[in-house]
Amino acid sequence: MRWVVLTALGFIISCSGTSDEGAAPTPFTPPAGGSPAAPLQAAPAAPAPIDPAAPVGDPTTTPSEDPNAGVTAGVDGTASGSAGNPPAATDGTPVAQTPPAEPTTPTEPVAPVDPAAPAISAGCGVGAGVAGEFTLPINGANAAFTITLPPGYDPATPQPLIFAFHGRNQTNIQLRTQDAANIQTEMGGRAVMAYLKSQAGPGWNFPEEVEPNIAFFNAVYDRVMADYCIDTSHVFAVGHSSGGYFANILACRYADRLRGIGAVAGNTQEFDCAGQVAAIIVHGVRDAVVSFAGGQQSRDIYRAQNGCSADSVPFSVSPCIEYQNCDEGFPVAWCEHNEPTYQDTNHGWPSFASQALAQFLFALD
Repeated sequence: MRWVVLTALGFIISCSGTSDEGAAPTPFTPPAGGSPAAPLQAAPAAPAPIDPAAPVGDPTTTPSEDPNAGVTAGVDGTASGSAGNPPAATDGTPVAQTPPAEPTTPTEPVAPVDPAAPAISAGCGVGAGVAGEFTLPINGANAAFTITLPPGYDPATPQPLIFAFHGRNQTNIQLRTQDAANIQTEMGGRAVMAYLKSQAGPGWNFPEEVEPNIAFFNAVYDRVMADYCIDTSHVFAVGHSSGGYFANILACRYADRLRGIGAVAGNTQEFDCAGQVAAIIVHGVRDAVVSFAGGQQSRDIYRAQNGCSADSVPFSVSPCIEYQNCDEGFPVAWCEHNEPTYQDTNHGWPSFASQALAQFLFALD
């Protein structure tokens, strides 16, 4: 059991504004009787487009969160269900088999397993894969998410998968089209993207939100693995603000699923973690919504978990740095910036973030 401390008054992740997502997509209904689930079908009506030039948040208001919030906050960290765990062994007696005395046909030699070959999902070769807006029933509600596919998606070729989580009071559509500059160009052009809309609240990390969102993540993970061709060794999570908190929660609980994460203007609130993941942390020095100290805390937690030293070298994307001597396969990068985003508080998604996250995550073996 993980024990985590929550200071709920400390951080009200405030990325104000909502969008009209248009007609609600048709919910996916699981089949009865335990038969295989039907592939996801795109909703018949697409949401109304959002003006990319529209400002994020209301420039006439001041973020309501305490600038020092988020340094020691959290919720109880126990993953629900058994998703992500190996299936339990079942009892049974081997069936005795007698080989034929005279094989009628010669047997073909078994091809050796290529250790460099990607681990592939069950959806490889199953269907063409569909991009669009979807819903799944979570706790009696229709939980919305968007799937995008890279150009030339081949249902027989495993692709990386990136989960993306929006900021508080925003939507999955706003993150993709407005809030996270260039995310679709830098990441969606090279991976299957799953943009999720938060459940049980407008964000991801308040106590009443965490477990419904964990259930939602597990449900979408299972559906994507069943319906799309995914390299299961290259699954990532990225998020902004409250979504950055959630990317860190997932990293703590699901190191067996996630190869790496990218958190922009977020913080860490679960600490008794199951394993290691690679991480890139982006934070503004004047962030008045999630404190700069909170970003530094996340950075230092990953450095400690991954055995990194305090030495660093410039990363390929400025102003980021990468720490040295980390455990093999688990690098940590830190991007400290002063871009005047989100009402000049540094809390927004800076211009370099999508490129930096993409270069870091796609470089992982």
